[in-house]
Amino acid sequence: MNFSLREVSRENWLPIALLQVADDQKQFVAPNSFSLAQAHYAPESKLVPLGAFDGDTPVGFVMYGQYNHDGQDLWLIFRLMVDKNHQRKGYGRAILAQTIERMKMLPDCEAIHISFLPENTAAKNLYTGLGFEDTGTIDEDEVVYRLKVV
Repeated sequence: MNFSLREVSRENWLPIALLQVADDQKQFVAPNSFSLAQAHYAPESKLVPLGAFDGDTPVGFVMYGQYNHDGQDLWLIFRLMVDKNHQRKGYGRAILAQTIERMKMLPDCEAIHISFLPENTAAKNLYTGLGFEDTGTIDEDEVVYRLKVV
């Protein structure tokens, strides 16, 4: 595996936008095209969209940024997906691990939050496997997990 995360650019945005999850996962994650538009048109969230590549092949997408919740700026992974043709190859774990490492370098990032629908057991297993813990909070029907990084 020659895995890397790359900034979404003029040259690679379309292949990233066209990636899709399996049909039974579509209720769990917004389409990448929506996420890319959100990153562009919601600058107040300081969203960072990244394409996941194995060599030159796009295999997934992640987007993180800051979110103001009740007057507190939180760092959050907004999106994480692996294309339906590249699942069960370790890319989800690689994407999440590299994203965590990037976020740890942010000077004001003390914790990383991530949320998901409770029935998404694959997401729960991935997140807890990398140290995320349940906060006991539900936000818009999603459970919120947190990883302390300091």
